[in-house]
Amino acid sequence: MSEDSELIEQVIEQPDSLIISPPSDSSSSSYNHIQPFVYLESTATTQTNHNVLLILNQKITIDLISLWKKCEIIVCADGGANSLYEYFNDNNHHHHHENLQRSDYIPDYIVGDFDSISPDVKTYYESHGSKIIRQSSQYYNDFTKSIHCIQLHYQLNHTKENWFESIDEVDGLAKLWNGLNNSSDVVVDIDITIYVLNAIGGRFDQTVQSINQLYIMNEDYPKVTVFFITTNDIIFLLKKGVNYISYKNRLMFHKDNGSSPTPTCGLLPLSNKTPIILNSYGLKYDMRNWKTEMLGQVSSSNRISGETGFIVECSDDIVMNIEIDV
Repeated sequence: MSEDSELIEQVIEQPDSLIISPPSDSSSSSYNHIQPFVYLESTATTQTNHNVLLILNQKITIDLISLWKKCEIIVCADGGANSLYEYFNDNNHHHHHENLQRSDYIPDYIVGDFDSISPDVKTYYESHGSKIIRQSSQYYNDFTKSIHCIQLHYQLNHTKENWFESIDEVDGLAKLWNGLNNSSDVVVDIDITIYVLNAIGGRFDQTVQSINQLYIMNEDYPKVTVFFITTNDIIFLLKKGVNYISYKNRLMFHKDNGSSPTPTCGLLPLSNKTPIILNSYGLKYDMRNWKTEMLGQVSSSNRISGETGFIVECSDDIVMNIEIDV
């Protein structure tokens, strides 16, 4: 095949069901392996090590309890503590969990400038053992402050349990993290997975800021994997190169009701590094040498044909969302 023909854009309509094997290179380091739905597996088979739940300030409408049990530490960003507290007042969202007690679900940390958290909520969680870290700086948002807290927890908590007590209340987390990150003491190879609730769907500027953080964190902290979970989908970043997205089966995250046998997905070029060239294997509308950019064509409302996984190769980082319907 000539070089010119290899660069021709193609969209290939695939059957609804395909079996896609992992990338042929035997070395897993040659591709980015993403498992976005591990948190939906049974608790008995899921490892919680280095899994973090980060709750932001919107109403919680998903099955919080099952996700909570998959995570090692829980962090509330400011008003996210209100959301957690109020979750136990609303029986409509308990997803068949019975006899829930608020006192059994206490976050490890509450972080932020505390312009949103209710004083009563703050007092309640503090009295039940939550570590309260006030950071008044307006140069970092509460999401970023929480990320600093999470990283510092894994770097310092094993040697100094109360590492946070002596930091200043303005931007102590940022100063401590930046100082540690520039020293030889930081353990750079800690893999952390952060499941974030309520980052998408509130105020539009905050939603855009959340997407902005996906890109920035991938550049600054490539060992940290972030999944934004909403009522309808999961959102994450595909890294430049080959990405293998795997799961046990599609029924984990999608009910086949006949009219919609395959879950919907999108590949969204939201960075400043466009156009992006896509090649995919296992989508309903697979792409070859397909150019995507915000002022051009975008693969929205695509679908997933891969029964246990699919592959996306991209010339630069790109946001992906996958519909959740369970």
